Amino acid sequence: MRLFNEMLCEGVCPDSTVYDAAILLCSSCGEWKKALELMETMEDRRLKITRITYNNLLLALNKGGRWDLSLRIFPDINRKKVKLDTAFYNTLLMSCQLGAQFDTADDILSIMNKGRIELDVITYSIAIGLF
Repeated sequence: MRLFNEMLCEGVCPDSTVYDAAILLCSSCGEWKKALELMETMEDRRLKITRITYNNLLLALNKGGRWDLSLRIFPDINRKKVKLDTAFYNTLLMSCQLGAQFDTADDILSIMNKGRIELDVITYSIAIGLF
């Protein structure tokens, strides 16, 4: 985060890729509040937010023990029409696993099936751990 902050101090405007990396860094440190703050800044600056950005945010929320926020913001993410992939849904399912949210996990698996999102080995591993 030091380099990110230096960029800002030097007047360099980070792009989406730099913000994605910073949010991912927040996930490794459990800094979920900072990850949310970075996401809000991206929205304010009208930077492109992708499935990678959202996945990194969910990772940060999960690592910070805020799986509930991951599940709470999912409908907003879904409404933004970002093409979500298996990795994103697996992270969302991990949120369900952390919070023992069995019904929500079942709903997410249904969404994946309806959207023809591939269920991979990780998806099945998380599902087995849930049920």
